[in-house]
Formats: sequence, C-alpha cells, structure tokens
Amino acid sequence: MYKKILLSFIAILFISISAISLRFYDTAKDEYYDETEMRLLEVAELVAKEIKTIEDMRSINGSFFYQEFSTFVNSRLTIIDKFGIVQFDSQADVSELDNHRNRPEIQEALKGNQSMNIRFSDSLNVDMMYVAVPISVNSEIIGVVRTSVDLSSIKM
Repeated sequence: MYKKILLSFIAILFISISAISLRFYDTAKDEYYDETEMRLLEVAELVAKEIKTIEDMRSINGSFFYQEFSTFVNSRLTIIDKFGIVQFDSQADVSELDNHRNRPEIQEALKGNQSMNIRFSDSLNVDMMYVAVPISVNSEIIGVVRTSVDLSSIKM
C-alpha cells in the first residue's frame, strides 16, 4: 500500500513538473520572440528612414555602411525595391537571390504595413523571423527594408 501511494505521488510530481516546465518554456519563447520582433522592427525603421530617394535605393548594393550596420545589430538586413528585386543583402549575394515580391512579409510591407513572419529561409536553410517595413518617399512606397534573425537557437 505504501509503495503504491509513493509511486502515485512520484508520478503526479513528475507530471506536474513536466507541465510547469513546458509552460515556462512556452512563456520564455513567446517573450523572446516578442523582444526579437521589436528589435528587428526598430532596426528596419531606422534603415527605412535613411533611404530618402530612389537614387539612395539604387546605390545601396555593396554599401559598406549597411553591411557594418547589419553586423553591429546582429541581424540580416535585406533591402528590396518595389518590384521585388533585392538591392542589398548582408548575408547573400544579391545576384543569386530570386525575386522577393511573393514573400508574405514583403507583400504586406508593399501595401504600406509593417509585418512579421516566421518561416524557413530557402537561401540560408534555417528557420528565420522576418520583419519588414515599407520605404516611402513622398508618400510613395519605393521598396521594403527587411530584417531577420536565425531562430535555430530556439527549438520548438
């Protein structure tokens, strides 16, 4: 009888600790995602404000400033024109990247909205969090700034 009660107690204790651990993990992951999204949004907005003309957009490829800025903020930076053509990417050769116009976060930003998306990156072969903001010049959307980070450190 004592053994049966002890085994029941251990089983209940194990189930309780497991449930609490899973809940803690989910809460910590959600908080990490929220903080990461806010950081990426701030970075994207800063970059979008720096692009003031269409000429700024066209001359961005190979920019040392944006490459260094991306390293400093520890995130991938991609700048895409309104046609979906990548003008700058801090982690990939733009000549090897396909058109980004159909990416969900880009489509939403081209409508004038900020957006966030978590999905698999075909170019980097990892799960990424993407945040995109429109680049506006004289109330016209001329492109999108997208910032992203690798989420492989958080396994679901």
